[in-house]
Amino acid sequence: MEREPSYRDFLFEHETDVHLAFYSAIGRVCVVWSNIEFQVDINTQSLYDVLGGNRLASSPPFSFDKKMDFWKDCFKKLASLSDMTTATMPESITRLVADLKKASNDRNTLMHTHWGSLHGSKPPQTLSGNSISPKKGTYFMRGSKSSSEGSWTLPAISTI
Repeated sequence: MEREPSYRDFLFEHETDVHLAFYSAIGRVCVVWSNIEFQVDINTQSLYDVLGGNRLASSPPFSFDKKMDFWKDCFKKLASLSDMTTATMPESITRLVADLKKASNDRNTLMHTHWGSLHGSKPPQTLSGNSISPKKGTYFMRGSKSSSEGSWTLPAISTI
């Protein structure tokens, strides 16, 4: 029986298990985020189709930020949710939306960054990269998380 391919089969010649650990961590973020986004989509569709959100918007929102704004509007304005809404619910929804937006931004930074430090011949001690994003006809650096603008640094992962 032929063995199934492993991640190691796809490493470049100079890459090590440290590189593989970074790739595995980035892949895990993809998988976890897809589960979160799927639930957000299901809940957004329910808010729109079942709970009356279609009276607040002409179509379900597409972008993640617009979905989060839609959620807040629904919990503020829909009578169908009023019996579920407690005094602290608006604060909870606002906090949840803020946390989800931060997670979305971190995921986008991770997925859309050029991880240049992975291309060296030695295993990296930190993972850093840059990304450039278009906005209103201009490109700007994205994902500044460290002292150098446009660079996002994560601690090295030593084991899988």
